[in-house]
Amino acid sequence: MTTVRITGISRGQILVRVGNRTLTIPGEGHLDVPGSPGWLIQAAAIGGWDPPHENDPLGTAEKKEILAAVLRELDAQGTHYTVEGEVR
Repeated sequence: MTTVRITGISRGQILVRVGNRTLTIPGEGHLDVPGSPGWLIQAAAIGGWDPPHENDPLGTAEKKEILAAVLRELDAQGTHYTVEGEVR
């Protein structure tokens, strides 16, 4: 797989670049709330590629690989998270 890189994080999503495509991973950021997980990642809500690649296929196995790479990057940054649900 092409390198997966987090390109942006906002309160409601993590933007990821994979090659020339982007993917939005929904979640809820609680980065400044003491005792929170930092990030609640909604794995079941991961959809397809962002425009203009929304018609390119993105299967469950590839979504799982992308999510695993994102979690490794968050670990390397020291960002705490919880993953809710299963990738579909």
